[in-house]
Amino acid sequence: MKDTSFNERTDINSSFVLAALSIPLNNKMNNFERLSFSYLPKSMKDFDEANSMAKEELRDTAKMLQVEGQPSRHSIIHYISVENIHMNTDKHVSELFNLIEHEESPFTISKRGKIALDAISKIPALVKYTKFIAKTLSVRILQKCKSFYQSMKITKLLKIIPFYESINEVEMLIYECNREGFVHTTINYHQHPDGCLTFNSEA
Repeated sequence: MKDTSFNERTDINSSFVLAALSIPLNNKMNNFERLSFSYLPKSMKDFDEANSMAKEELRDTAKMLQVEGQPSRHSIIHYISVENIHMNTDKHVSELFNLIEHEESPFTISKRGKIALDAISKIPALVKYTKFIAKTLSVRILQKCKSFYQSMKITKLLKIIPFYESINEVEMLIYECNREGFVHTTINYHQHPDGCLTFNSEA
């Protein structure tokens, strides 16, 4: 793949970035995250080899260093940012990366994220990532809402999160985010039959 064309490189980068963004968000640091970034394998640095080769090298590196697991989501995202890989992808992939990793407005993430994800869903090679990216966008929207609201109706949140169609799905998302420590919230059904979400201390 040394003579990879520009379009092929863009396709590879797009898949790589979306795969990274598809990794479940996790605010717990693993052992690999404590390592120097120089331990990233050559195949991941150059991305001239197949992804399976990179995965195998990660395992070999972990074994050599007696570290369990593989590089964390944070480490991979950091690498993408440092190497500007997201700037050499499909424009909608680049948009999604910036929305998920840098945007502070839940409204912007909602509106532009929906447009970008709809565009990605029409690209055969990338459509497999849409389900995972939709969830990541939804978690980010919920996290950013706490900077704009002290409390809000679940029905309003459902409008801001365009990737779910029912209140039950949004409630399940809220439950999971609380369980993982992404947000700290409570839902009041006594004063508001449809549920009112209150953001508590910072997660």
